[in-house]
Amino acid sequence: MKYVFIICPFTSLIVCQIIKTIYETIKNKKFDIKRVIGSGSMPSAHACFMSSLTLLIGYKEGFDTSTFAIALVVMLITCYDAMSVRYESGEHARILNDKFGLNLKDKIGHKFLEVIVGILVGVMTSTIFYLFLI
Repeated sequence: MKYVFIICPFTSLIVCQIIKTIYETIKNKKFDIKRVIGSGSMPSAHACFMSSLTLLIGYKEGFDTSTFAIALVVMLITCYDAMSVRYESGEHARILNDKFGLNLKDKIGHKFLEVIVGILVGVMTSTIFYLFLI
């Protein structure tokens, strides 16, 4: 399949955002259009996107290649950033919003479980692409 390294990660991103929207709608008992394209919450779209690309590279080019190693390192950095820097930024925004009445975006980071579920969605997407579409 032509452009599989672009199509697969973006497909996993769309799947992830659909899951996130459904999850948030059920959790909050209210549909929020911002969840369709927003960051934060369950599952992590960043982790999903990068894990699908990384695993697809492993499947197609080999798990012992430098390309896979680079993708894996970037994926791990992305996941770490989502759980640490972006999560803490959201916590700071929440405090500033409460204390000063601001309207800063506070759903920008992820908890560990949200990242793990994002990785799993990415793994499933890339595996389906590899087994059935390539």
